[in-house]
Amino acid sequence: MPADLPAVRTWIGSSTTDGDIEAQWVRFDGRDHQAELTALAILRGRRADLILGPDSFAVDGDYRESQDKASSLKALDSQIARLERITGDVVSGGPVLASAPISAPGGQR
Repeated sequence: MPADLPAVRTWIGSSTTDGDIEAQWVRFDGRDHQAELTALAILRGRRADLILGPDSFAVDGDYRESQDKASSLKALDSQIARLERITGDVVSGGPVLASAPISAPGGQR
């Protein structure tokens, strides 16, 4: 189990199982900000689940619950943005792209 489990839980709360945290933890083994990268991956997954999930549900007409997705997304986005600033957003796994103008000497194309 990750030694920094309390640090991860500070970011994500208690609803994620230790096993799910550990599954993300090993992806970032040996990297700087491992706890924050783990939390960022988990929160991004929660955000995706929230967006794709239902807005409300009912049980046999007796019980109905709706979810305020806007405020939940705002809170998640705030946490994600803070973690991205700390980690440099390396969780995305995509290549880092740079652009440069292509021109011949003298600036002609």
